[in-house]
Amino acid sequence: MKAEVQKNLGDAHVDRRLKAIIIQLSHRESPPSTWTNMSKPILDIMQEVVYNNDRQITQAEITHVRIDAPMSIAGASKILVDAVRKGQQFVYIRIEDAIDPFPLRSDVWISSRSDENRQTVRGAGV
Repeated sequence: MKAEVQKNLGDAHVDRRLKAIIIQLSHRESPPSTWTNMSKPILDIMQEVVYNNDRQITQAEITHVRIDAPMSIAGASKILVDAVRKGQQFVYIRIEDAIDPFPLRSDVWISSRSDENRQTVRGAGV
């Protein structure tokens, strides 16, 4: 995978805060591995090719989608569309600039739990 990334990008690594988007498309109902087990090796391979340090990834979206599920992929590359049409399992990876400031919706619930107490906070003004 590293050789493919280098072939497509050359030496284009960046030195700023980034967001990783990883979408696993497969025939399974649920992902074959945990998100950490899947994302860590991917982000490690991208280090020194796309970015200098994987700590630059300050935001991430990691999703599993059944390859045969209805989906909208408007604006996708031909290789992505062809893979979906053929039902080929694959992992889609995109690295982009981090969203700053990160928007917190007012209807999001944040929950933290410890052995002694449980605290639930509603809204962005935490």
